[in-house]
Amino acid sequence: MRKLIALAGPNGSGKTEWSLRLAHHINGAVIAADSRTVYRGLDIGTGKVTTEYSAIWHKTRHGPMAMIDGIEHYGLNVVDPRSQFTVANFQQYVDNLLPDLWGRGLVPMLVGGTGLYIDAVIRSFDLPEGSEPLVEWQDRTTEYLANQLQQQDPATAAKTDLRNRRRVERALAYHLNTGQSFLDKQAVKTRTFDAALFVIDRPRTELYARIDRRVDRWLAAGLRQEVEQLLEEGVPRDRIDAFGQVYRWALSLIEKRCTESEFSQGLKGELHAYARRQLTWWRRHKDVRWVSEYTDFEESVMHFLH
Repeated sequence: MRKLIALAGPNGSGKTEWSLRLAHHINGAVIAADSRTVYRGLDIGTGKVTTEYSAIWHKTRHGPMAMIDGIEHYGLNVVDPRSQFTVANFQQYVDNLLPDLWGRGLVPMLVGGTGLYIDAVIRSFDLPEGSEPLVEWQDRTTEYLANQLQQQDPATAAKTDLRNRRRVERALAYHLNTGQSFLDKQAVKTRTFDAALFVIDRPRTELYARIDRRVDRWLAAGLRQEVEQLLEEGVPRDRIDAFGQVYRWALSLIEKRCTESEFSQGLKGELHAYARRQLTWWRRHKDVRWVSEYTDFEESVMHFLH
């Protein structure tokens, strides 16, 4: 059976370094599983691999491909930041890409921190259409909608990031439209490949230190200027705000609602909390292979592949 490697972990845990190293060893190709690096212009604040490594870009029938250190990278700069790229879009993108990689003798490596993206691929979610939010929900808070989901579809609510408005709206809309659980609807397709899921688990103090260094580098590398450029190009402020903590804090800095010191401390604290939520997401998976050292990771991958 064809095989796929998935490498997940909190932001700043070292996925990029490990994936490049492994890809050279197993003839791999990297597919970024990140709900923000898929957008053009979101580079510094997403920790996009192309901000750390030089890339040669190629046009393919699957969209842009970045050749980095001799390794093919997909899933980067796929869409304009004004557009919406859903979980279903990502799943379809990967489903179309995988046969091409296997056909050329490459081992696909799904690498990123967006748990729902990885789950949608390796668990072959059947993502239903027609789950668009109601117009009247525009005046409702995310907390209100999350409470509604918990009441209407508690099983789905328990497996959903209730702070992610779009995911909450999609699940709630599906339940109201069909009377069925969004969670029950998702995992019904038959997977045609074998997948192994690895998650990097570093000591908490080490992980926090790595995150803090990233925040310092982002600011020094021009995160503020990146967001100003997005605004100048006409990306709506609310759209930038929706890209998460990093861009929300950057907007606060630009709009002088915080100082650089407040930006640094506030963002670091929020990213520490986000890392904990990412780890909590993966702990609910019984088949996760937790790894803390690269050598153990590579050994486990080789055993899986052979």
